[in-house]
Amino acid sequence: EWHDKAQYIAICEGDDYWIHPRKLQMQVDFLEKNEEYGMVYTNYYERIGDTIQNGKFKPVYNIEDCLLKKGFIPTPTTLYRTSIYLQCDFSTKFLLGDVPIWAQIMHVSKIKRLIDITTVYRILPESASHSRDYEKRQKFIISTWEARKYFADKYALTDISRQLGKQIIKSKALLALYQGKYMDYLRIKPWKYGILNMKTLLMIIQKRLQNTKK
Repeated sequence: EWHDKAQYIAICEGDDYWIHPRKLQMQVDFLEKNEEYGMVYTNYYERIGDTIQNGKFKPVYNIEDCLLKKGFIPTPTTLYRTSIYLQCDFSTKFLLGDVPIWAQIMHVSKIKRLIDITTVYRILPESASHSRDYEKRQKFIISTWEARKYFADKYALTDISRQLGKQIIKSKALLALYQGKYMDYLRIKPWKYGILNMKTLLMIIQKRLQNTKK
């Protein structure tokens, strides 16, 4: 197995690409000198169509940032230790593949962000995480919140788990309204948690009416 020989893992897949000639070397050098760190990632450009611009997402510094979605780590910017990756548990399957890795690495080690721009991260107009279809996009969002809550519960991060629970309820309520499943919406009872204001409700109803006319 390649795991037996590889000390570090770096992934660049799909339409993403590296643009810095020392991307990997810089990251390896950092991890070699800092044993308490399990992963290092970098700054990046994002590409939408033919437009390339500075990455708009905030950086992630710890597991709280990761689970509460306070920032984002593009997979092609990362390099992490194989020894930690092999200890990760992937028995529970989720629609997203990166957060389960990042959360488990951050649980046992520090992570580092380098300011160097090394990667172009492409955002496609139609994908699981960036879909024009509201229903498809909302289902993916629910799955991402559930994955994050799974790790918050696993690591006994009670306050984070509570916040994520609210996000799941909100997302499921929005989806139920959009689908016209009003009994499901009533069973969810999002108003008990102080979420979903009137402006949001009207927006979802409008989307539902527009979808019905098509």
